[in-house]
Amino acid sequence: MSKNTFFSNEEIRCQPLWQDLQGRHLFVAGGTGFFGRWILTFLSEGLRRGFQFNVSVLSRDPQSFLAGAFDDQWRGFNWVKGQLADFDLNGTKIDYMLHGAESADRQDHHSVSILEQSLRGTQNFLMQAEKSGCSSIHYLSSGAVYGAQRDVLQKEDGPFSEVADFYAQGKKLSEEAFLNWGARRNARVSISRSFAFVGPYLPLDRQYAAGNFVGACLRGCEIHIKGDGTALRSYMYPTELVIWLLTILFRAKSGSIFNVGSDQAVSILELAQRCREVSQERGKTPREIIVQQKPVAGVEPSRYVPSIEKARGELGLQVEIDLTQALRRTFDFYAHAEGTI
Repeated sequence: MSKNTFFSNEEIRCQPLWQDLQGRHLFVAGGTGFFGRWILTFLSEGLRRGFQFNVSVLSRDPQSFLAGAFDDQWRGFNWVKGQLADFDLNGTKIDYMLHGAESADRQDHHSVSILEQSLRGTQNFLMQAEKSGCSSIHYLSSGAVYGAQRDVLQKEDGPFSEVADFYAQGKKLSEEAFLNWGARRNARVSISRSFAFVGPYLPLDRQYAAGNFVGACLRGCEIHIKGDGTALRSYMYPTELVIWLLTILFRAKSGSIFNVGSDQAVSILELAQRCREVSQERGKTPREIIVQQKPVAGVEPSRYVPSIEKARGELGLQVEIDLTQALRRTFDFYAHAEGTI
């Protein structure tokens, strides 16, 4: 696929970030997953607009990834072949480093191996940052570190509850390692805790409810909700994800932690209904929504919704694309993307 236009209407918000990169070298670990592809897309657009900066990307198998790349310009980046726990930058001078390379497959969450992999990867990433003379690094963590959320918007300073899986434990321990590394070396370290997102590149056949619902609508299938539909989530569009991440990387005070996501909660059932409505707008015949369980009286729905007041107040960040707009853009992308359904 040739050039993208995802950021073509975001010039006002993106221009200062591209300017911050001018003449600099950015290293991205985790550049081939959902978040990473959006970061690469943002960087490609900046280069197309005439900004000059260097990009290095870590990948286990760059050749296979680039064979199916959505954007031809990704091939012009410097690809570092390796895994997070063993890659070597050979002392290359790096100005900014972003660590987003973690497996989020749910089947691994209760395996101690994911904790071990996370900590080995964090250790090597920080060692490479030191060898490369990098003094500004960002760790992409997860809202999972909070544990089960109470009936409030989740703030960065808590409340916390016990985390039930090794994935969340790995994220929390890695956060501490990043902060300690920055304090010892007087380096700028920032952390983002990501929540839920919907947009192009989101897999349509994995553990993501939004992706599954979009995929079902595009195939003309029923939408199946495995739970009772009451769970509360919120969704950010990925262009805003990237703008937020890079604003935090470039502008946040060292040691800062920010939630990244939308604070507008919807139930899983409401999400399914929105998906069906948008698919109907696009000429698809709506199918039935099947909720497999019934709500239990007196049981509060689970929540995974952040407070983003800190990002608004300290960095001036805003959510400007609502869920319906995000779903429309996602449907339009996949309706015209060959071989993705």
